[in-house]
Amino acid sequence: TFCFSGDYIKNLKDGLQVCLNGEFKDIAENLKRFQPKVIRIVPMIAQSLLGKIKILLRRNPELTPRQAAEEVYGKNIKWLISGGAYLNPELVEEYDKLGIFLRQGYGMTEAGCRISVPDDGVAYESVGRIIDLCDVRIENGEIQVKTPTVMTGYYKMPEETKEMFTDDGWLKTGDIGYVTEDRQLFITDRVKNLIILSSGENVSPEEIEMKFADEKVIKEIVVSGENDRIVAEVFPDTEFAAMMGIEDIEAYLNEKIKEANIGEKPEREIASLRIRETPFPKTSSNKIKRNLINK
Repeated sequence: TFCFSGDYIKNLKDGLQVCLNGEFKDIAENLKRFQPKVIRIVPMIAQSLLGKIKILLRRNPELTPRQAAEEVYGKNIKWLISGGAYLNPELVEEYDKLGIFLRQGYGMTEAGCRISVPDDGVAYESVGRIIDLCDVRIENGEIQVKTPTVMTGYYKMPEETKEMFTDDGWLKTGDIGYVTEDRQLFITDRVKNLIILSSGENVSPEEIEMKFADEKVIKEIVVSGENDRIVAEVFPDTEFAAMMGIEDIEAYLNEKIKEANIGEKPEREIASLRIRETPFPKTSSNKIKRNLINK
């Protein structure tokens, strides 16, 4: 509902043409057909399309980076607005080199409006600047919101509605983060994703996953808690591994895990690695369904 109101209806109201992609396999054809200036995107797709650009540059060294980007995205591309998952700052830098502005914003259906939007003055790691219509506070690490557009509640679900609000009426987003003096908002994790160990240690799985954000052999990674230990499950990019001459992917990834564990408390170290043969299950917006992992 948030995407429908913020990305579709709002843009149509402003007189813009909105083009909707269907299956992921059709995105390359649709980008050439519609030649968009701005795209709403999730990081996984931005990473995948960047891979296509890099392949073009290797095969056609006469092309400039911008020319290769236009071959993939079309000649009009200027902005990519990301949401739905962690956006690696390294990915932002890669797109800057292509002359494409990639930043992330933040919102949720329950809040009604966007909570924060990016501009060219925000840090790569932020999810944009809090809009004037919203008030944001941090309580016990959680981002909480108050705005005139907040929902009145879930339809015929009073208990679930009550759980979403504090006693003084602030919407609980379920995200952990912080706000800077210039109203930039940063998200560091999800409350429900935290791994609670028997030692009382709260471990952020996304914080650990970020350590592997630049590892091209890893296509997807999910860190979870299992029997009071930290487990990493990986769907590898076998094509990239083959191109780099990596024959034993599991051994390679175990070495990378050892490197990532350096300096960590023993209870926060990745204790085990599992290799997946298929991608993780995802929502319609390409978010990994963490609740289905190991089920």
